[in-house]
Amino acid sequence: MSNTEIPTRERIEEAINSSLKMLYTQDRDLLNQRGLEVTINAKLACYIQSHLPEWNVDVEYRREGDNPKCNSEGKEVQPDIIIHQRGPEGPNICAIEAKGHWNDEGRAIDKGKLADYKSAQGYTTAYFIEYGSKKASLQAI
Repeated sequence: MSNTEIPTRERIEEAINSSLKMLYTQDRDLLNQRGLEVTINAKLACYIQSHLPEWNVDVEYRREGDNPKCNSEGKEVQPDIIIHQRGPEGPNICAIEAKGHWNDEGRAIDKGKLADYKSAQGYTTAYFIEYGSKKASLQAI
């Protein structure tokens, strides 16, 4: 995988947007149930993987090679979804944080995490997804 060209921002956004459409078409029952963000993220990751088969797409992945993945303050972190190549050399391509419209937790916290993932972990892109009742919104960070 080390010889694989890093996908462009456009290709990543296309993969995520197409995957969100698949999620809303094929898994509406999950989206209608509150509190299943990890399950929904796992389904979304599977769909993203089908669009980017040359990369690893993982949910709640908290390793940086053999070490814990840490933010700029040294605190262990685990992004909701990442697109990367596993192992100490990476590269880290994309970090995603997602929230359901039913989740009252602050969005600013997740957006701050994403900015930190880019600076501390070297992710080239980062996105915040809000799972709405009818469709999702995707915001580049």
